[in-house]
Amino acid sequence: MAADTAGRQQAVEIQSTVPVLNIRSRPGLNAGVVGKLTASETSTALEVLEKWVKIRKSDGTEGFVFKEYTAVIQPEQAPEEALMPDPPSEKPVLLTATVPVLNIRSRPGLNADVVGKLTASETSTVLEVLEAWVKIRKSDGTEGFVFKQYARLSERHPEKRSADQKTNKGSDAGTLQEDRLAGADTDGTGDPALDDVLSGFDDGGTSADGLDGVLAGFDGDGETSGDLGDVLSGFEDETSSLELDAADTTASPWDVGGSVKLSTVFNVNHDPPEPGWTDHRGLSRMRSELDLQIDRDIYHSWKARVSGRAFYDFAYAIQGRDNYTSQVLDVYEDEAEIREAYVQGSLLPSLDLKVGRQIVVWGRSENFRVTDVLNPVDSRTPGLVDIEDIRLPVCMTRLDYYTGAFSITGIAIPEIRFNKMPVVGNDFYPLNEAQPGEVVPSPSLANTELAMAIKGIFHGWDASLYGAYLFDDDTYYELLGYEYTLVDTIPLPGGGTQPVYEQDIVAVRRHARLYMVGGAANVTTGSWLFKTELSYTDGYRYTSTEDEKGKLRWLVGLEYSGLKNTTVSLDLLQTWVDDFEPAMKKMPDYAVETQFEAALRVSRTFLRERLELVFFGLLRGGQGEDGAFERLSASYDFTDRLTGGIGALFYQDGDSITYDNIHDNNRVYADLTYNF
Repeated sequence: MAADTAGRQQAVEIQSTVPVLNIRSRPGLNAGVVGKLTASETSTALEVLEKWVKIRKSDGTEGFVFKEYTAVIQPEQAPEEALMPDPPSEKPVLLTATVPVLNIRSRPGLNADVVGKLTASETSTVLEVLEAWVKIRKSDGTEGFVFKQYARLSERHPEKRSADQKTNKGSDAGTLQEDRLAGADTDGTGDPALDDVLSGFDDGGTSADGLDGVLAGFDGDGETSGDLGDVLSGFEDETSSLELDAADTTASPWDVGGSVKLSTVFNVNHDPPEPGWTDHRGLSRMRSELDLQIDRDIYHSWKARVSGRAFYDFAYAIQGRDNYTSQVLDVYEDEAEIREAYVQGSLLPSLDLKVGRQIVVWGRSENFRVTDVLNPVDSRTPGLVDIEDIRLPVCMTRLDYYTGAFSITGIAIPEIRFNKMPVVGNDFYPLNEAQPGEVVPSPSLANTELAMAIKGIFHGWDASLYGAYLFDDDTYYELLGYEYTLVDTIPLPGGGTQPVYEQDIVAVRRHARLYMVGGAANVTTGSWLFKTELSYTDGYRYTSTEDEKGKLRWLVGLEYSGLKNTTVSLDLLQTWVDDFEPAMKKMPDYAVETQFEAALRVSRTFLRERLELVFFGLLRGGQGEDGAFERLSASYDFTDRLTGGIGALFYQDGDSITYDNIHDNNRVYADLTYNF
């Protein structure tokens, strides 16, 4: 109905307030990406939900974008005018800062990039007013959003000024009181263009009959009217200052959400096991999982988040717990852990702080980790889910400083946490026996991991530089000595016996300290997105060598969203190991001098974006000689909260130890998720 209404009535145009905004197949950050909306493009609003907007681009791409990163273009304006609107020539609305220096950000939000500064001695032109932010343009052409609390109007509506002079008799105190951003022009009289600009300051608005059917969701109550202010209320809260104060006192600072998921996995290709070995045929997972996230607004820009996850897998009780090793039961049968737990806010207008368990995503690829090195991952079931779903949060302190189009980030990570890997007895564990014990560095000042990043966002492209001093997630063996065990005695001629001993190597697994430098960039043009990442990491240790080694990794990728409801992406990765030695190929290092990898992803939506089909394939080696796998999946949105999915995962054997005889692990799966 929303699409039909948009076709019959006046179209409402939406634009992105960030350089590139994902268009997803359904509301939700876990939904598949079906296209991109760049800041230079416009789209038509079809339907508005609480946090998402359904749009259609000019090339026919339809999907949902996150409402926080969008803005409405006034219907009377052309797209070019909307991106750089001219202030009213006769009655400009000017704004000044009430603090010495106020950040101008690229979009509403304290985590947005700082594109400029507004000092207390400068004035700027008001372009758009949101609930907590004001879009302005300075005299030098700088445009962006400033925090409404630290700004005030310096010139008001002339008609309103005349009325005030009659009632307040020129009182400076009265004029200053009404000049505050909390509100003016409550009667909606005066120049309609000015009322549109000041929609966040007053209760007035212009009429736009016919738009209510398209944007009814923006006002939050679902009621329709012909008033443009009601239509746009999801973007511009048009309550007065008293109404805003009342809303602030009654609104709950708590936001609780999460999901309940039921998932089942069947192994379809396992051969009967040898006597004494685990039988992995048939049911391998019947898991119930709870994810819970609690957000709390603390004070002004400060907020806190705590999230956790717990699961229990009934498959082990069904199949018989005696069939599995104790290590498998400890790691796979049940788990409960705190995931993200942090506090964040602004210390200064241009300095943000975030402390606690969190996830920091570096790089641009969704398929490979070239510069994305700060968070470990859960690799207990390789290939079943994407990287974005398996990152593990770690405790860190993060500072972000904004200046112009750049942001500078400094990070200290005291928590030592490594990848979750398959354990002995699991069908993905590549060895026949347990590995030596692992030495995990203890948390200390000396063992704290450090990282730094510089990011710049420009028109149509962005780039980042990274540096990190951290521990290797993989391990090497450190030889401690030999252990001798008496296994037999041999009689000697003339009497006596000769003992026979078995020699065992005594070793531990350690994590090397690494230095990484790298960079990444995105370039967007039309329906194409091009990306690249490059990193050099030094300090790798191998069991079979004495000296440290370095690795150079280079990724190039592209993503195309020009086909209707379809997105295609391809990433190519090449890795080189410096000063490679032949002994590194042997157990337990199993290293290779050069490694080529490729990842292809194709997704397409059907049935008005309710059904999504995805193919994902990963190849190691130019012809797959080091292994490969393919994943086919389908997900269907029964409702906005209930989603079901099915899929199949196929592995091909390779020369690498990870993919040796991995074809036995082919499996099919199904899941049902309820979001609340």
